[in-house]
Amino acid sequence: MPSIEISGKQIKFWLGIFFFFASVAVSTIIGSGIPLLIVAIPLILFNRNYLIPLLLIIPIVEGALTTNTLVSTSNEAGVVQSSMAESIAIALLTPIIIFDLIQKAKKKVPFKLTLLFIWLVVIVGVGYLVLLMHPQIPTIATPAWVRVLLKSIKIFFFWLLLKWCINYQKSGLLTTLEFLKTLAPFILLIVATYIIANPGVGRFDMSVFGMAHHGIMGGNLSTMLPFVFITFFDRKKSVFLKVISFLAIVGTLYVVMQIGSKNGFLCFFLMVGLCAYLTLWNRSTDLKVAMVVLGILGTGIALYLLQDSATIQRALFQEEQGGLAGLSTGRTDFWYSGIEAIAHQPLLGFGGDETASVYAVTLYAPEVEGHIMHNTILEFMVEYGLLGFIFYFLFVWAVLYRGYQNFKYAMRTNQLILAVPTLAYYISQFAGLFTSRVWDSTLWYNSVLIFAISVLWETGKVKYFKVRQLPPHALQEPRLITLNR
Repeated sequence: MPSIEISGKQIKFWLGIFFFFASVAVSTIIGSGIPLLIVAIPLILFNRNYLIPLLLIIPIVEGALTTNTLVSTSNEAGVVQSSMAESIAIALLTPIIIFDLIQKAKKKVPFKLTLLFIWLVVIVGVGYLVLLMHPQIPTIATPAWVRVLLKSIKIFFFWLLLKWCINYQKSGLLTTLEFLKTLAPFILLIVATYIIANPGVGRFDMSVFGMAHHGIMGGNLSTMLPFVFITFFDRKKSVFLKVISFLAIVGTLYVVMQIGSKNGFLCFFLMVGLCAYLTLWNRSTDLKVAMVVLGILGTGIALYLLQDSATIQRALFQEEQGGLAGLSTGRTDFWYSGIEAIAHQPLLGFGGDETASVYAVTLYAPEVEGHIMHNTILEFMVEYGLLGFIFYFLFVWAVLYRGYQNFKYAMRTNQLILAVPTLAYYISQFAGLFTSRVWDSTLWYNSVLIFAISVLWETGKVKYFKVRQLPPHALQEPRLITLNR
């Protein structure tokens, strides 16, 4: 019989994975992020590969972490309760990142990117001053200056994280992304298990994941799917990992169908299409055709089996009441109130805080419950005005453009994992058309990864041969298919 050799390094790797997953599971069960942080921070001290995964995983499971809250508001405010887990993680990780940068910080963040972050801090500050000019906007439990200060601190942290990623070098960032690829299917299975163990209640038997907003949750889950698809179609991965990846995809679909979110439903299927394009682009035509046929059949079977799910039943009910656009839920009223608010305060808006959006809804759409705008673009313009939106748009455009360059580079060089942050950011921005995600952490962390990849791999300085599909031998050597300027 062949002997099985397991090195000490492999034992430490899988022990770390086990304790990390166990902490995530315990945190979601008891509703507190403390177990996750108690385990993750020491792991990060010994292995920096856990740093980025921790920051990306917290927003996914944060809805269940409601034992301790940093920002708590009344239902009238319409601002979702948020956990302290991310804030504590940032506070604990900042000294670690600064220590690493002191030890080794040879590369600087390009000035253009630094300027984008400076603009954001200025916008936040000006937004607070504008908010003070509108005393009629009601205050909530947490003072506005505290939330503004936290936003500024987070922007600085995002810039600091970008500098850390750039100095982590190509090999370090690649290892981190590969590590996150290993974690992704198991994280999705933990969420699916939570939803299965906590069946939905209420009108449509909608499942809930703690205090998570179903639309945001659906979008955040979809950001993990590219990692899972890459593993599933990787020829070198074991059958076990492929089975786990397939179960993670099925489990994510089940969650999306049970949380009653049309936005999450759209994000899931859009991401599946993008993932299929990413992973099958350089594969044989026969495999592409087979996977498309199987995908269509699988989708049909899944929708048939889940026809009584909360998402489908809620969508059918809303279509009967007022159309799938969301008339019955008041979403178009939120959008109308946003447009009216921009028309009345076009230049500087009502002030840089979520309470300004809630105030605009109550003022211009009193027939619906006060709520944030359900549209990222409208919310930002209502709070910061068209002037602030110009600078915000420049930041978003920089991320979108560099993300597209990263995506092309990843496809042409067959380093598919470099395209994952781009797909995650694009889907998150799409979800933001129907939810408010101005300060959603998933967007910001993926934007940092996009900037870091574009700087380290210099994806904007590469020309490609105009070929539809690469020959097999070219996939093994990226230099055969790129020309550096």
